[in-house]
Amino acid sequence: MKRIGAVVVLAGMVVAGCAASPTSAGAEATEARLRQIVSTTEEPVYWLGTEFHGWPLDDSFIAKDGTEVEGDTSLDPGEELTVLYGAYCVDNSCLWHAEVGIQDVPIGENVVGCSRLAPLHGVPTVLMAGEAVILFTADVAIRVGTSAIDPEVAEQGAAVLRRFGASAPVGTLPPPPAAKVKLIDKACGEHPGDHGPELFEGENTAAVGLPDFAVPRLGGGQVRWADYGTRPVVVVAGDIAQVAPAVRRLAELTSGGTAPPVIGLAWDVMGDKEHPAPSVEIERRAGGPLPVPVGYPATYPAVWLSDAAGIFPTDDGVIGLFNGSSTPVRLLPSDASDSDLRAALEAIR
Repeated sequence: MKRIGAVVVLAGMVVAGCAASPTSAGAEATEARLRQIVSTTEEPVYWLGTEFHGWPLDDSFIAKDGTEVEGDTSLDPGEELTVLYGAYCVDNSCLWHAEVGIQDVPIGENVVGCSRLAPLHGVPTVLMAGEAVILFTADVAIRVGTSAIDPEVAEQGAAVLRRFGASAPVGTLPPPPAAKVKLIDKACGEHPGDHGPELFEGENTAAVGLPDFAVPRLGGGQVRWADYGTRPVVVVAGDIAQVAPAVRRLAELTSGGTAPPVIGLAWDVMGDKEHPAPSVEIERRAGGPLPVPVGYPATYPAVWLSDAAGIFPTDDGVIGLFNGSSTPVRLLPSDASDSDLRAALEAIR
């Protein structure tokens, strides 16, 4: 089962627990499946041909609400299509070098890390979270990304985007609605080189707040944002292997995780999101008692923080330092140095 992020789709789809090579349909079967999808929908289907950047066409899937609809060959309203190139495996996890997807990417008040690129194919084009190139056309967004998070290669892919069945890249795409263009301008800037709210420019530059959540707490009870969001707080999000050491270090810097309060949000990055591992297994992975409340499974808020920080969740966790209005003042990787953490903590105390 393949799954895409709930907030912003990250390039390089991941399959856990693979053997020597990933399970992919292969070029011939994938092309046949795309042909079947095209025959069942009036919406245009886009791809990069049978090969891109030396990576062969490998697989495709249709997803709804972030999860693959297995065996589906009909692109229905509300569903998203992703086409994958160049399968490979590293450390028992399998990815694809590049992907092109058709989806509805939210652009609005809560978008951060978005910058404007020169238009491609005559439509607004942006770089989201420093990694995926997104073109807005009609009522959809076309996303091109790479597992290496290489914006230059992703932009090259977007430039040669073609409609399935065509022999040449698309010319001018249909423009998005005027209302969507206004939102894109606000979130990403109006001109190439402009950018919207960023989270690394200094204090209080991000006019967004972590969405409300209430998740089960390891050991019993709940972790609720409503109990913390009205005062300065530190939130550590990621896999438990990232969260556990980070909250232990932070507890030593914050009087046991109380000044300011420290909480953790853990999710099973490489696991099945529909059937997460039991909490007892996550507690075992934590390697002993944790000094602060840690919520699990906390997929949605943890993914929000990863997306906002532009940190690929398999690479590192995120330490978010929030002011008293639920707004992140600083976002740091979970392995940030103690000196960086001390400086960030002073900014919210």
